[in-house]
Amino acid sequence: MSHADFCRACMDTFVAQGWAVHHNGPVYVLTPLGEQNLPQHRALMDCPTCGTPIYARWVEEGIARADDGAGCPHCLDLPGAVRPP
Repeated sequence: MSHADFCRACMDTFVAQGWAVHHNGPVYVLTPLGEQNLPQHRALMDCPTCGTPIYARWVEEGIARADDGAGCPHCLDLPGAVRPP
């Protein structure tokens, strides 16, 4: 759910509430309770090109796909997607 250092304060709050757990270093994943409270942050699948989790909110916003043409915002060239520098 998070791969950036600036997200740690929020992630620590989610961990304290039982909504997320640490997973492999700075990465956090939702618990079942977290999925109930933050459904837009659910990882629907991993991008088949780069392995980045594809989150429900990205699909809802139209910047990623989790269907036959699946891809994360970084790999798909969809309008509105923020590209890494």
